[in-house]
Amino acid sequence: TDAFPAEDPCQAWNALAIGGYTEKSQISEAGYEDWTPMAAVGAGSPYSRTSYLWRAGQSPFKPDLVFEAGNRAISPAKSEAIAGLDSLSLLTTGRDVDRRPLDSFWATSAATAQAARFAAQIAADHPDYWPETIRALMVHSARWTQPMAEAIAACAAKRDKADCLRR
Repeated sequence: TDAFPAEDPCQAWNALAIGGYTEKSQISEAGYEDWTPMAAVGAGSPYSRTSYLWRAGQSPFKPDLVFEAGNRAISPAKSEAIAGLDSLSLLTTGRDVDRRPLDSFWATSAATAQAARFAAQIAADHPDYWPETIRALMVHSARWTQPMAEAIAACAAKRDKADCLRR
């Protein structure tokens, strides 16, 4: 994901940028028995973008929050990656209710939908809260997964920690 940095408008210091992580690791589709998940459980989703390539000291650490974004599958030869397998994706309502009432979706679209739901739940419970307060509560509630915490702990120097935080 380092090769594809986060894009405008998430460079803003006060904009809530949503990224993805994944808990999806079991591939159940026929024909993909020998394929493996691209990302480990609890790691950043292969769909998520980072601020790793942004100018250090002049730009914020992004994303601010991550939600489940699904995973990609890698071929046994490690030469092909595929997106959108149902078992590595999230479930949502389908646009063709008669033929497929439920459908899969993935990537930061799925993560952002969860973030919007979270913000809406806070706003519904506390209609007097300012948007800035809702944003702060969302960010303050974030917790790192075990792999994320281990990656930060493995970064020894201050510069290394900053690079880790940008991921």
